[in-house]
This record gives sequence, C-alpha cells and structure tokens, in this order.
Amino acid sequence: MINLTDPVSGGGREVRARPNRRRHERFAVEAPAVLQAPAGEIQGCTCNVSYSGVLVTTPGPLPDLGDECHVTMEFSLGRVRARGKVVRVDRESAACALDLIHLDEGGDLLLVVLLMAGGGSR
Repeated sequence: MINLTDPVSGGGREVRARPNRRRHERFAVEAPAVLQAPAGEIQGCTCNVSYSGVLVTTPGPLPDLGDECHVTMEFSLGRVRARGKVVRVDRESAACALDLIHLDEGGDLLLVVLLMAGGGSR
C-alpha cells in the first residue's frame, strides 16, 4: 500500500509529497497571493488555480514540503481564503503547489465562478 502522505524525493529540483493526481482542470490565473506558513508570511503570485489546488510563485522563501498554510488570493471577482497543504516545492522556479483542504465561506462558490469565467486576475 502506498502512503500518500510520506514525502518522496524527486531526485532533482522537484520534491513531491505524492504522485501527480490532478482531480480538476487547472487554469492559468495570475493573482496576488499571501501564504501564512509556519515560518511566517510569504508574499507571492498564483500561476495556476484549480478547484482543489493552487501553484504559487514567490521571490522570497518557500514553505517546506508538508507545511499546512493559510492562503489568501486576490482575484478581480473577490478574495478567496483557504487552507492548504504544501505538496510540491520547486526551489529552482521558486514555486510551491498546495492542495486546498478547506475554502472559507463563500470561497468555493467564488472559485467556481472565477474558473468558469476562465480566470479573473487583477
């Protein structure tokens, strides 16, 4: 049996906590994002967003693989707040991927409308 929570080394620049199993279509959406990680606040920008995850780039430090973070994304249609787990860290491209665990009230509907509209960056 495979334990999907155990970190697996990608043998190079990419580290994943589990195999790539995209549950939902991803959309290229750039919007300001703030991660509240255990090590502190991280300012960044979304690269792509789906109903179940987000890829964030940041010029600063990245969270650690497995960290649980609060993320706030500022889209043209409104603000989406969520909690997610870092499932991939790519230090070479200064990006991290989060699986969204929980969307705050109204965030799920706003995210669905945003993605159906094909984006919505500011």
